[in-house]
Amino acid sequence: MGAIEIVGDLGREVHEHLRVNRLLGPVIHIPGKEFREIHLVAGLGRAKKAMNWLTSIGVIVHRDGATVSLPSTDSSAASSHWVGSSDASPPPALAIAAAVRAVRARTNSSTGSPLPAAS
Repeated sequence: MGAIEIVGDLGREVHEHLRVNRLLGPVIHIPGKEFREIHLVAGLGRAKKAMNWLTSIGVIVHRDGATVSLPSTDSSAASSHWVGSSDASPPPALAIAAAVRAVRARTNSSTGSPLPAAS
């Protein structure tokens, strides 16, 4: 088990991609100045290459017993809440990586920017 934290427009688009494809699992939405979601996932050990790629593009991957930083209850982001399905099974980590890649490919094809290959 682990968590993948995605912020900003990429996070919004990945959320929608997962929802439309019925892959959205337990997600913690953290309100604030910038959109921030933390997707709970399974199978991090089988997705090392994909997780390294996510990290290289700025996505935060919480693994190996790392704690997930949540806002304190007295902060403006204290209204963190579950979205998606908190009782659903966590999706495989590879599903999140694939969603990020699909969203980036769609975004980059519309702007004409090249998409770096995952390593």
